[in-house]
Amino acid sequence: MKTDVKNTDRNLLALIDFGRQINSKLDLEFILSNLLLTIFAKLLITKGAVYLKDENDKFKRAIIKGVSRNKLDEIPNFIEENEIEEVAIQFGFPHKFEISFGEKSLGVLFLGERINKAQITESDETFLKTVLSITATAIENSLNIQRLAESNRELKAKINQLNSLFDLAKEFTGIFEVKAATKTFLFSLIGQFLVSKYAVVSCDKKTGVIETKFDKEKLAEIIFGNDGACVNSALRLSEANEEFAGKLRQLGVELLVPMQYKNETRALILLGKRADGKDYSQSDIEYIYSAGSLAMISYENSRLFEEYLEKQKIEKDLELARNIQRNLLPKKIDGTKNFDIAAINIPARQVGGDYYDVIKLKDDKTLVVIADVSGKGMQAALLMSNIQAVIKTLTKFDYSLDEATNMLNDLIAENMTNGSFITMFWGILDDAKKKFTYVNAGHNPPLFLRNSEIKKLTEGGMILGVMPTMIPYKSASVELLSGDKILLFTDGITEAMNENNEEYGDERLEELFAQIEFNDAEKIKETVLEDVRKHVGNAEQSDDITLLAICVK
Repeated sequence: MKTDVKNTDRNLLALIDFGRQINSKLDLEFILSNLLLTIFAKLLITKGAVYLKDENDKFKRAIIKGVSRNKLDEIPNFIEENEIEEVAIQFGFPHKFEISFGEKSLGVLFLGERINKAQITESDETFLKTVLSITATAIENSLNIQRLAESNRELKAKINQLNSLFDLAKEFTGIFEVKAATKTFLFSLIGQFLVSKYAVVSCDKKTGVIETKFDKEKLAEIIFGNDGACVNSALRLSEANEEFAGKLRQLGVELLVPMQYKNETRALILLGKRADGKDYSQSDIEYIYSAGSLAMISYENSRLFEEYLEKQKIEKDLELARNIQRNLLPKKIDGTKNFDIAAINIPARQVGGDYYDVIKLKDDKTLVVIADVSGKGMQAALLMSNIQAVIKTLTKFDYSLDEATNMLNDLIAENMTNGSFITMFWGILDDAKKKFTYVNAGHNPPLFLRNSEIKKLTEGGMILGVMPTMIPYKSASVELLSGDKILLFTDGITEAMNENNEEYGDERLEELFAQIEFNDAEKIKETVLEDVRKHVGNAEQSDDITLLAICVK
């Protein structure tokens, strides 16, 4: 009886010492090694192994002792739960015991035969269960510490990556060039993942390979020779079986990540193996994707900045052209003894295709011109300036108005391209005779007002520039009386649209002009413009507006 008590005391002291020993460190290998050595010494066993469950519920070999080196390689590193019995028999482990922490299964202990070939007694089993219970607590504590340490490492890595992304974002704010943005982005990846092979490839074949350390020609051939190569999600090439992935693997590419802007893939990041040999984790891919998105924003900013600079240049050129065009129009219109004249030109864009002029001729005569070049913008403005130059030249000679129109049409038809044409009305005010001689070349007929009745000045011919003169232009003359009024205008007046796409119209203009009783050209001009503005409201001006009013004093 005393002997049993002594044995129990010794076992208890041994267990206490064992518990103190394995809990003195949180190192898993130390704990498992002490477990096996304690069991070996107590039960006279020479070999054993411990498999612990991993996150996928597979049993992973954690430690093995007493197995020869040539046999060690045969024992699997991972086994399924249904393979435990097979492994125990195959590799000579007749004894196996579950390692559990509460109701949670941690793994399995395999033990070989005892040296004396004796069976494990009930007392031995009690000892083993107690030892495994103590060990399970130590294993769980060790695994928890490992998980905590791993979480801390991941958290630290995340913080480093976030700091890197923040620094990268700050860098990109001052970069407006794609090459510079790409280098900054790639330097970040090199620093984070220690890669020596990398590439950035645009999904736009015209832009092509932006930067690469792979074979450029082969890379371009693979990317642009594959339909849908610009994928929308990250691709670990070791896990992909497509022909496309296989070709990239042969080139040395390990990872492909899309660079997206507004959920659209614009480019691809391709990375080779890491210098440390590690695989790219999901966290790494998320970092690369985020950094790529920042780079894409920088690319887009670069594009917008280039467009802005180009637009500024165009705006500057247009402003210069507008100033030149404005200087071509009369800066000041002086009336004559018998005629009061006022005019205005409002281009729909910075430059326009409408033209008017008031040119003093000899013998108390004044030439008034209004014209409308088809189209708007720079092309129309250039044509208009050429027409003005020709008209200025023709006034130096004593051609009649119809002869001059014939010559003008032939010259324009010879040089006009792209189906452009010009409508024009011009006439000569004879101050001495109070007479107005005119030719209408397909232009909106000016309104001649006398005693509240309107007559349209239509005599002339076809529009200018369509074809050489086949039917000569005709001129007509109007004897003028005091109080007579003439209104010349372009279709920017009658076709001015409001927000409901309703035109101002000829009828409204004629009704307004017929009601005018005052004999003031400037006031007539402002009255018409004000009525047009009232009709248009907040709608955008759709065409150039030109207006010229003449009152007979």
